[in-house]
Amino acid sequence: MNRESFDKWKKKIQKELDELKIKDTQRDEIINQLIRKTDFHERDIKEIKSTLSEIKEDTKWLRRSITNAIIIALIGGFVAIFYAAIGTGV
Repeated sequence: MNRESFDKWKKKIQKELDELKIKDTQRDEIINQLIRKTDFHERDIKEIKSTLSEIKEDTKWLRRSITNAIIIALIGGFVAIFYAAIGTGV
């Protein structure tokens, strides 16, 4: 291999190395962007889970309140029927 062909080969290899370095840098940037996005998504998921937990607790409270109101209404109705029955002498 003569000096001129060696220099061409060396330049070609150096060019390929430079291209690989650029691609590596670009991939590093993409990886960092993906890591940041993943972190944001994980934070959002935690917030959504917290919100769902609060909604679940509120739903329990609402269901209990409605159930209690229905029970009290039924008891009140039975008491009213009982007094009405006593009042009419049945």
